[in-house]
Amino acid sequence: MEEYEKYILVAGLRAVSHYADRNEYLSFSLPELQSEIKRTYSVEIGVGELGRIFEKAAKLANTAQYIEHIKSPFASDRFHLNVEFTKEIASVSGGGEVWESVDKAGADWLAEALTNISERLNLGENPAPVVLPLEVKSIPASDRYVSILDNQEAVAEIASDLESIRREVEGSNSIDDESRLIALSEIALFEAAICQPRLAQDIIERFLGFCASKLANLIGGALVGYIIDKLKILLELFLSSVSTAA
Repeated sequence: MEEYEKYILVAGLRAVSHYADRNEYLSFSLPELQSEIKRTYSVEIGVGELGRIFEKAAKLANTAQYIEHIKSPFASDRFHLNVEFTKEIASVSGGGEVWESVDKAGADWLAEALTNISERLNLGENPAPVVLPLEVKSIPASDRYVSILDNQEAVAEIASDLESIRREVEGSNSIDDESRLIALSEIALFEAAICQPRLAQDIIERFLGFCASKLANLIGGALVGYIIDKLKILLELFLSSVSTAA
């Protein structure tokens, strides 16, 4: 887990746990988590970023049954946690030192940290746009294909980020209905494409362009920046395989 993610995780755990008695379980959605962080620390973190961070924590702490990520194709994601073990969830996820620091320095210290993190990484609902580097724009489209089997790790990371981005688009209150439908359609099309045995280079480039020109203006710049970087890596792997084959 990245260093800044530990602060957001600790803030979320502390914020939601205020609404449950000790030794009780608590279930919450990502919009509810976002609302509690904003109410407690006066900082807004995008639901996609929160979903990605808490999903990491759930994977790390689920073996101890501290927290569970509940998914359904028919309902919004929820997280179910044992409030008695919120500190342990933070520790297992690498945020133990941050939790201890908050115990000593107080909630205002954590609020200051969250504000600085949000400003630096553009994690709110209306971030600055991400600019697509010129070297990516200059890559020519072609009818060549990249093998998904040869690049499974890179594609798996992109698929995980797409899930976070989709949640962000679905949960954001700042996106109009038409833009939301277009964004979700583009995401769904690319998700379908990466499930196939081979992926056309121009499909990668098309979605990369959409992320940089449209999606970055709708949701968190940091989250979109991550997937842009990974799409660039996938293109580099593709071009490398083409050069090797030649």
